[in-house]
Amino acid sequence: MTESQFINNNKLDWKELEALLTKSNPDPDKLNRLFVKVSSDLSYARTFFPNRSVRLYLNNLTQSVFDTMRVKEDKFSYKQIVNFFTDILPQEIYNSRKALIVSLLVFVVAVCIGVISSVNDEDFPALILGDSYISMTEANIEKGDPMAVYKDERKLGMFFGITTNNIRVSFLAFVLGFFGSVGTIIVLLHNGIMLGSFQYFFYSKGLFWTSFSTIWIHGTIEISAIIIAGGAGILVGNGLLFPKTYSRISSIQINSLRALRLILGAVPLFIMAGMLESYVTRHTGLPDIVKGGIIALSFLFVLLMWVIYPLYYHYKKRLTGLDYTIEPRINEERTIDKLSYRTLSQVIGDGFLEFRTYMGSNLSQATLPTLLILIPLLWFFLKYIFDYNGSSFHSSLFSYSSGGAIMTISYGIILSYAMAMIIMSDQNLKMNWSEKSAFLKQHFPKIAATTMIYYIPMAFIDSGWVLLLYLLLSPQLYVILIDNFISSTDNKPRLSLGQCIKYAFKSWINYAVLYCILFLFIWVAIILVNSPVMSLMTDFLEWHHLFDKRSINNTFIRNIMNWILITMLLPIIYYMMRNAYLAIRTKEESIDLNMKLKTFGRNKTMIEV
Repeated sequence: MTESQFINNNKLDWKELEALLTKSNPDPDKLNRLFVKVSSDLSYARTFFPNRSVRLYLNNLTQSVFDTMRVKEDKFSYKQIVNFFTDILPQEIYNSRKALIVSLLVFVVAVCIGVISSVNDEDFPALILGDSYISMTEANIEKGDPMAVYKDERKLGMFFGITTNNIRVSFLAFVLGFFGSVGTIIVLLHNGIMLGSFQYFFYSKGLFWTSFSTIWIHGTIEISAIIIAGGAGILVGNGLLFPKTYSRISSIQINSLRALRLILGAVPLFIMAGMLESYVTRHTGLPDIVKGGIIALSFLFVLLMWVIYPLYYHYKKRLTGLDYTIEPRINEERTIDKLSYRTLSQVIGDGFLEFRTYMGSNLSQATLPTLLILIPLLWFFLKYIFDYNGSSFHSSLFSYSSGGAIMTISYGIILSYAMAMIIMSDQNLKMNWSEKSAFLKQHFPKIAATTMIYYIPMAFIDSGWVLLLYLLLSPQLYVILIDNFISSTDNKPRLSLGQCIKYAFKSWINYAVLYCILFLFIWVAIILVNSPVMSLMTDFLEWHHLFDKRSINNTFIRNIMNWILITMLLPIIYYMMRNAYLAIRTKEESIDLNMKLKTFGRNKTMIEV
């Protein structure tokens, strides 16, 4: 049969299917009949006309049927946001009331510690707030303007800086809950002691009301947000320490999602506090009645939103049809079909499942070995090679003029090894030395070359914004190149470099939300690296005289912590980005459909001649 005869014999069925797919509620029986018919035609075309347009046309037509049968994700609507704040959040606040109360009590105790310590030691405020801040404030008091620190003229820049800092502190309190609530309590104690010392310092100068009526304009909401974030962190810690009848992993999952509800509910507080501090607090000459009114309204707003309304909602208004509970996903036995179309939620869910499945092997095969290589290498480099210069010294160690090329290349090589181990875990290969050696011999040169092409350009980017853009956009292309040349699935054709770039752009466009989530993970990791814990570790190294200068001790410990976080985050970033790319490619090329029809097309009994 010629191609023209084939088209003439079957085009009426194809047109009928096209018309049926345009209807909102197509007849399922007719759709099923035509789908079977067109699938048979596609099999015939794949066998006898593989390079003709009729094969591509039938491929797309059959894929359209698959798309209509897939469950579509719920479309975003602003009503969902309203429902969150009117229904989900108030009930979650009530359910989490014990953690929030504990957070409040810890903060109040910390404030009392700050006040009592300042009463008994007049140098305590300087120890907590810093000598430079105390000196600046005393100078402002002598000038007759004790609150001059809030009069920065860059209103917009101040707003973004303050809001970002508030979010940073709150996320730090939340994230440190994963360490059993100890880190969260430390953050609450630190901020509470600072507040107590600050207020007593101004009280000792006879300026209590002046300071209170100024800082609490924004402080009422800002402190409330920190306490809420502390409650979220304690909630996460409870999931780790007290799993009850759940497994510890499931308990952490449940409490983390509950805690995220509290953090999302506190986002308006972060923004309001930043706006008040940037645009209102600066007007220190406002009448006391205006200041008092703003403070009272702020306190009333927090009280209504986070205390009164949750109680009222729970006892009077709770919607019986709304499910507030979060149950763990029992997906340990679920297998993942990599070459299948997946929605955003499926891409993220599969990524987390793969991360959990291979977490142990990734830690033992990627994180630990590379860390044991990095620590002596970094110590030797900082001790004997790096040309320290106070004006150009920086923790990235990429400065080629100071010998940074050695560390740049070394980082790239050990990162390549970590990526090789992650890929090997994903392929379910046994972790014995013979298979590991065979895998590395076959694939490591290609992985290293791809990694160095991605990694080395960072050494030449001076602009922080350009570097951020590069780090946001380039990993997807890196993952596609890795998957394309060292493929974990052998059933899909290889791509050219141009096609890899094309799919990278399509992945960025179609899964923008995914990259926002991954960026949030990285941002939280950066917050951890820059937390007060790093200063304590630097002090420890100084006490033992590891290096002569504090800045080098700080660089040493920060690079180690950076590497631990990178190798821990690298698997989940790889899994999610690869899943997003494969979902886009599967949808466009119908890889899963072609695989299902591969044997069907070779069955001679199914071919009409």
